[in-house]
Amino acid sequence: MKCINEQCHREIGDVQFCPYCGAKQEKPSKMHCVFCGAEQGDDFVFCSHCGNKSVVVLLKEMIKKKVKGIKTELLRSKLNLGNAPKGVKAVDLNLPSGTLWATANVGATRPEEKGGYYAWGETEEKTEYSWKTYIHCDGSYDTCHDIGSSISGTEFDVAHVKWGGNWRMPTKEQFHELFDECEVVPTSSKGIPGYKLIGPNDNSIFLPTTGFRWHDSIRLVDTYGNYWYSWKPHDNVHYLSFRNFLEPYFDFHSCVPFYGQCVRPVYVE
Repeated sequence: MKCINEQCHREIGDVQFCPYCGAKQEKPSKMHCVFCGAEQGDDFVFCSHCGNKSVVVLLKEMIKKKVKGIKTELLRSKLNLGNAPKGVKAVDLNLPSGTLWATANVGATRPEEKGGYYAWGETEEKTEYSWKTYIHCDGSYDTCHDIGSSISGTEFDVAHVKWGGNWRMPTKEQFHELFDECEVVPTSSKGIPGYKLIGPNDNSIFLPTTGFRWHDSIRLVDTYGNYWYSWKPHDNVHYLSFRNFLEPYFDFHSCVPFYGQCVRPVYVE
């Protein structure tokens, strides 16, 4: 053992004071597991006796988690969440466009809830979904009113009307990006089947199966997830649809606008 005095640093053996310079020799303190008390090396991560993490590692993890929570709250405080229900968040999935996705559907407060069913361009639910009740026509396919080919952010956008702020009905491109950039995992939440979409930063959202409203009934509620987006290229409107199978499957389909379907808002600057 050498003297701890760098100017001396001679071999002195196991003594309390250096016989050459008189410096007191401070022995390094030994590390012990806080759970079982077993002596460990100076930089141990897991205790070799009981397998628990060192208190240093645990503290670092706690600090990292706390900092992440503070960053999330700071981000939320800067966002214009409008009238979104309490508990609903705008999740950053680290998508190339910077789009944030809501944690719940319009009319819901939790990820697994289906929320409201709305005809395309309407902002209220109803008991029957048909040409007769569709407010943007005069009772038939041939009498549909022109409310624009894209209703995102307009008076016909139920996400924007209900939640305000920077919430919008998603575009087809935003749905494409969501499914292209995220890991898609068929799963369930609180017993409700659906898809978990995990972004490149490990943040995630859950889309439940919803089915659709047609006339006075709800159909395929536990089999398909049908979600409107804001684009209407021709006479029919388009929507995202996924199936509750073991392997992820989704596609974009068209249908008549009076169908009642769910909406998952996006947050855009």
